[in-house]
Amino acid sequence: MNYQSLSISKSKLIRSLHLAKNRQKYNKYIAEGDKICKELLISNSVDVQYIVGTEKWYTQNEDYCKNGQYECIVTEIDDLKKVSQLSTASEVLVVAERKELNIGSIPDFSLYLDGIQNPGNMGAILRIADWYGIQLVYTSKDCVDVYNAKVIQASMGSFIRVGTETIDLESLKRSNQFTVWGASLNGELQFTKAIGRNLLVIGNEGRGIRDHNLVHIDKEIKISAAATLGAESLNAAVATGILCDRFLK
Repeated sequence: MNYQSLSISKSKLIRSLHLAKNRQKYNKYIAEGDKICKELLISNSVDVQYIVGTEKWYTQNEDYCKNGQYECIVTEIDDLKKVSQLSTASEVLVVAERKELNIGSIPDFSLYLDGIQNPGNMGAILRIADWYGIQLVYTSKDCVDVYNAKVIQASMGSFIRVGTETIDLESLKRSNQFTVWGASLNGELQFTKAIGRNLLVIGNEGRGIRDHNLVHIDKEIKISAAATLGAESLNAAVATGILCDRFLK
């Protein structure tokens, strides 16, 4: 096995990928952590550029570098701390190419996220989509980047199986003839999924669905509180999970 050291140029590139504009510029992203890195390394849909890990990690996982498929860079944990986005650096990270997932035809049920800002929520929603077999999640342009390291962590690998596309809701509805459902505190409790294509819109964590998107909602729906102790609303990802379960069961 031919290991290389972490060069200044690669270290600089990895740090630059902390910013969404650079992930878009270089068409690359980073993923950190043993579990998620291994999932990317065995996936046929991910183009890994190189692995950066400690000697200890490579000793325990030498099979990943046996066939020379990946460039394997060995470094100290202190150097990984310098390029990590996580509060506690892992012993391994990978740099991979951003890649669009080929979905084929538009699915009968998809999600639209209106201004989701929290990486944990975004990652959890992608994981929910993965769980329920929702192939495509649309996002507004001001949503947190899907390739944000914290989104990748929270998705537990689902980001490589669920397709995403950034588009405004008006254009999406006009071109695909969706019945558009909106999660709202003012919506109806009872609903039946429409025949044809259905799109469920999940609003921003603090503001909900914004006014310029509300005008494109065909039907508003809500989740009833059976016996709340005082909570005013649900986390965006939790609400997504409950509504997806109702739609798809």
